[in-house]
Amino acid sequence: MVASVGDLSLLMHVAISILEIQLRQQAVARRKTLAPGHGAQATEETMTQENQTARIVRVWRGSTTASRADDYEAYLYAEGLPDLKKYAVGVQMLRQDRSGESDFVVMSFWKDIPSMSNFAGSDPKKIRHLERDEEFLTVLPEAVEIFDVKASTLPAPLTLAYSAKAH
Repeated sequence: MVASVGDLSLLMHVAISILEIQLRQQAVARRKTLAPGHGAQATEETMTQENQTARIVRVWRGSTTASRADDYEAYLYAEGLPDLKKYAVGVQMLRQDRSGESDFVVMSFWKDIPSMSNFAGSDPKKIRHLERDEEFLTVLPEAVEIFDVKASTLPAPLTLAYSAKAH
């Protein structure tokens, strides 16, 4: 079964909604634990956290042979996602297995283009290939796609966001 553009769009909306809700919950938790006398400073910190809501999604796509898919997934998870997660509001890795080939999609969620540029450099569409990408990928992608988030209405229980303990 091949995922349609609509399916990928829906998945991106789910992920963005999850991140927005998680960030709001963190901000509420921080407000509840404020010490007396620290109201103004804590409010500013909370507002900064709330402003971390993802407004942009950066999408990378790559494919590998089915026989290398598990190895590439482990490599991408260990070598690619942690560095990306240092800069992005959140990260998701998707995988679709097909006959003879596996496709990977990494979606990273960003507050704005300047924060994305801290990771990607002056051209946010430029790919930062991993050291072994050429060994695994059937074709080296030349650019990423960047989407503006226009709407996000999906529920919170779908916690698919990147977690260091997922594997």
